[in-house]
Amino acid sequence: MQANSVCSIIISVYKNYAALDIILKALSHQSFMQFEVIIAEDNDSKELLRYLSASKFAYCIHHVSQEDKGFRKCKILNAAVAKSSTAYLIFLDG
Repeated sequence: MQANSVCSIIISVYKNYAALDIILKALSHQSFMQFEVIIAEDNDSKELLRYLSASKFAYCIHHVSQEDKGFRKCKILNAAVAKSSTAYLIFLDG
């Protein structure tokens, strides 16, 4: 977390990494940068981990995931909320 993070942006994603890439790049162009990003992945993809380890963004990114056992978006969103360290939450859907 950035020391001055005011809000957490929680992005739910399920295998649509192209959409996630667009979202993360768009967040890089915001004038307000006091946020952390939490990616809530309803899957446990090595592909996403490789992407995140190779990416460099000016904001902090956290990643939570779970095994793909069908549609369990709400469960992974709960894990992302628990990971958050700010008072304000913004939800985006990848």
